[in-house]
Amino acid sequence: MTIEFDLKENVKENILQEKTPQTIITVRYPVFYRNIAENTLKTAIKSIQYLNNLTGVTPRNVTLVFYLPEKKMGGIYALGFVLGEDVNAGGKGPIYLNLALTRYAPGYMETTIIHELVHVYLGIVGVEANDATRWFHEGMAQYLSIKIAEAIGINVSEYKNDMYNSSKALYYYTGGKFGFIQKWPSDDVSEQEAYLASFYIIANISDSHGGLSYAQRVFSELRKHPVSTSSDIVIVLSQAAGRNLAPFFRSLGFSNIQDWSPTPSAGNTVTTKDTPTLSSYMSLIVALGLSLLIFLVVYYGNFEINQKLKMGIFEML
Repeated sequence: MTIEFDLKENVKENILQEKTPQTIITVRYPVFYRNIAENTLKTAIKSIQYLNNLTGVTPRNVTLVFYLPEKKMGGIYALGFVLGEDVNAGGKGPIYLNLALTRYAPGYMETTIIHELVHVYLGIVGVEANDATRWFHEGMAQYLSIKIAEAIGINVSEYKNDMYNSSKALYYYTGGKFGFIQKWPSDDVSEQEAYLASFYIIANISDSHGGLSYAQRVFSELRKHPVSTSSDIVIVLSQAAGRNLAPFFRSLGFSNIQDWSPTPSAGNTVTTKDTPTLSSYMSLIVALGLSLLIFLVVYYGNFEINQKLKMGIFEML
């Protein structure tokens, strides 16, 4: 049985803080939860160091705030969040973490911390938080939370298996029709499906193109091309993959998706010196024709002169 409640007064908070060379990391937590706060700080420090290298950007301040699972904060089901306006303000945070996470299976706390950090980094590189980009935000956050947790030595095998198996099951159940996430749904059931669909898409593309190295290329493109629509996102994902992903998204039911084609680079440019063109062939034919004409004129001219000499009728000019 689950009991949800609202508090009549605020709970006293304590603060932990760590100043790294680039980022000040702060954890605000209710009293009696110091051990959890310390583990959160350690996870945040390692994750931020990894994300700095992966994304090419660095937040100046990151604040993580624990809250009790009150109804007004989403109850026990909202494990963490960053406000959309904070994401759009350059990912300034804070990150809110539900204390209900302390009762979840190992790995859920750490992946939630990383998940919300990814939202912050996406905000820094200019990915808007709106209904059209929410699927990309959530898909990247879910995928990177697993991959980065593994990279920094956290066992998230149970959570990982849940995400991959559940998202694949949803794909087969819906026939892969995930276009509904282009406009993020508001009801609870559809929203849970939207999370899984978003993860499936990002995991499918990323795992096929290098995993974390692909994610690094995506962030490199995002730093140059901020996005605000699904079509913008598909262009960036295609650039990072080096191939047109628009047909894949259309097969999932996405609409108004623009095709991507590579821009020729200087190293790939083919010149007429290396490859003969129609005009160069025509020039060659004309030159050969002129050479033949000159040969015939000279030949017949000499022939006529010789004949006149033989006949004694050569005229001096």
